Amino acid sequence: MGGSGSKVIRVETGNGSRMFRSTPLEGLDDLRNAVSCKVHVQDDEGYDYARRAWNKDVSGFPSAIVTVESEDDICCVMKYMQNHPNVELGVTGSGRHSHKCAPDNCLLIDCSNLNKKSLDPATGIADFGTGCVLSEVDELGDKHGYAVPLGQNPNTGITGLTMGGGLGILGRSYGLTSDSVLQFRCVLLTGEKVIASADSHPDLFWALRGGGGNFCIVTEIRYQMHKIPDKMAFHEKIYLPIPCVFENPKTAFKRAIHYVENDMPRQSGGNLVLPFGGPFVASFAYNGTPEEGRKHFESPAFNFGRTLIHNKGAKPYSQVQRLALGPGEKEQQAGYYHEKGFICETIPDNLADYLWEASHGKDTPKSGAIIITIVGGKISDLPSDATAYHSRHGLYFVIFLSEWKDPKDAEVCRKWGRRCALDCKNFAFKPYNPPLGEAEAVPDHHIGYEVFNKNLEKLRDIKTKYDPSNRLCHNVNIIPRK
Repeated sequence: MGGSGSKVIRVETGNGSRMFRSTPLEGLDDLRNAVSCKVHVQDDEGYDYARRAWNKDVSGFPSAIVTVESEDDICCVMKYMQNHPNVELGVTGSGRHSHKCAPDNCLLIDCSNLNKKSLDPATGIADFGTGCVLSEVDELGDKHGYAVPLGQNPNTGITGLTMGGGLGILGRSYGLTSDSVLQFRCVLLTGEKVIASADSHPDLFWALRGGGGNFCIVTEIRYQMHKIPDKMAFHEKIYLPIPCVFENPKTAFKRAIHYVENDMPRQSGGNLVLPFGGPFVASFAYNGTPEEGRKHFESPAFNFGRTLIHNKGAKPYSQVQRLALGPGEKEQQAGYYHEKGFICETIPDNLADYLWEASHGKDTPKSGAIIITIVGGKISDLPSDATAYHSRHGLYFVIFLSEWKDPKDAEVCRKWGRRCALDCKNFAFKPYNPPLGEAEAVPDHHIGYEVFNKNLEKLRDIKTKYDPSNRLCHNVNIIPRK
């Protein structure tokens, strides 16, 4: 970035105010002449909306934001980039959950308007632009009796989730989100449009399924969706700390773990949730007929102890997905968040005790939860090098999620999350690099190995082929070879 015209401004973050040196984009006129779409710079009307992030703590200040309307617009941006080698590049979509979704002093490509979608009811093959969010995939699929394994936050963007692997309540039946991808439409840094699939650029296809946004700009994803029942059985149990009326919540939590590790079929998927200072919540859905699901949820194996609070029945899949939002199904609002976590193969008693105390202790933040997503099943059937996503063989995906409104609580939340992740390191199948919260001060090679493990070296080869100068560096970065 050029330094001419830079200025120091004060900005507000979840940690209070910070001083920030704002740098104008090098060759701004060249960029505007190259594209036909909107280019926002600081002080423009619409700039703050264009740089928005779900996690306000990580919403940065790009030098310019290009809201592209087509692949051709991206090709024009790539031509500009070739003539301005000092400009850093960022890419974002609609969800804005990544901690690198709006980096400071970069040129940010905003793909949120690439939101076309279609589905062939005869085959279940569906195309979604990379500006689509999870609820759009769920709702279109539901109309025709199809689904793809996706997370349960409806306003998450599909692209970051898919290229990071992608977990959801259907994962035990159908695998990762990325396992359902047939092809990616991409624009390379050279400006070339390509298809990445098993038959075309197979190395790129392998890397994009778990390797993140390190290699190119994805514009559209084609999924092979899966047949699902018209309605799906669900059962949510809530255990309050009221003796003689409810099972002890901690005991119910351990019984739920026993169910997961000994009796849970592949058709069942769900979450165990420990809200800070609150009850234990067990939420499951069954990918089969409603009658099959009802019978399973009434079986002795699914009995975690007495409770008077049940939410159960059968609903279309897209509505079952929204049950994770809680009463009223209100979407998670933009705010200040910090997240850490890990994947593990089992939760022994001492880890269960730790997780309970971490969510109910004197140092626990005011707002948040420990969220445990059940994985395994079909996800674990493939070897760890089948795609770039390495950590297929865990059973639990444990997230330490805290939230704050007052800046003075920010460091409390961060310290709690970091401490929990460190304390659980010996139980972890792998640490989890957070899409929320600040980018931790860890060397890039360490992040790469922790996330990609034995797949890292192959990913570095592919990175070197498609992005040798590391222009796409605002991600869980894979360093190209020199």
